[in-house]
Amino acid sequence: MKLYKFLSAEFAIKTLTERQIKASRISDLNDSFDFFGVVFASEKENIVWENFIDRRGRHVSNPICICCFSRRFDSPLMWAHYGDSGKGIVLEFEVEAEGCLPVEYRSTRIVSSSISQMSHEHKIELVKLAFSVKSTDWQYEDEVRFIVAIDQELGQQPLVFVPFSKSLELTRVMIGPKSEVSRSKIEGLVDSSVYVKRMRKSRTEFSIEISD
Repeated sequence: MKLYKFLSAEFAIKTLTERQIKASRISDLNDSFDFFGVVFASEKENIVWENFIDRRGRHVSNPICICCFSRRFDSPLMWAHYGDSGKGIVLEFEVEAEGCLPVEYRSTRIVSSSISQMSHEHKIELVKLAFSVKSTDWQYEDEVRFIVAIDQELGQQPLVFVPFSKSLELTRVMIGPKSEVSRSKIEGLVDSSVYVKRMRKSRTEFSIEISD
C-alpha cells in the first residue's frame, strides 16, 4: 500500500538521515476526539472507556503507538497544513497492508452497546473502530494509520521512532514546490532505488504534481 508522510524539510532530512519515522502515542495526537469516536449509552461505561484509553496512552512500558499517513500526495491542503506551506517534503512508503487501518470519517459519533455484553471478538473490533473513526472535518487528510507494536525498552523512551523496514519501505521522496532543499542533497541521503522528485503547482487543477 502506497502511503505518504508530510513533513517539514528539517524533520524530513532528520528522518532520512536516521532512517526512522516518529510514531505517536495517543496523548500526542492533535484531535481531541481521537479514540473517542465511539461512545456508550451508559455514562459509567463511557468513564471506564476514557480511563482505559488514558491509561494506554500514558503507559510507558507498552503504549499504543501509530504512524499517521495520507493516501494522497497531491493535496494543496495537506501541503499547506503538514508540508510547511509547500516548503516541506513528502516521503512515500510501501506499507504492509496488514498493519494499516484506513480512517472512517463520520458526521456523528458511534453509539455502541454495553461492553459487558460483548464477546471478546466484538471488543477487539470495537478497539479497531475506535482507532479509525474521526469527524468529517478531517476528511481532507484521507488518513491511514499504521499500528506499531512497541516493546518495553522502546516504550520507556520519551519519543518513539520506528525504523525503515520491509513493512515500512521508503520508495520515493517529493520535494515541495516552495522548498529550497536541493534534489542532490536528498539523493545523498537515500538509496539509489529511492526516487527523488520535485513538485510543482498543477497548471490546470488545484493540485500539487510531480514536475520531473
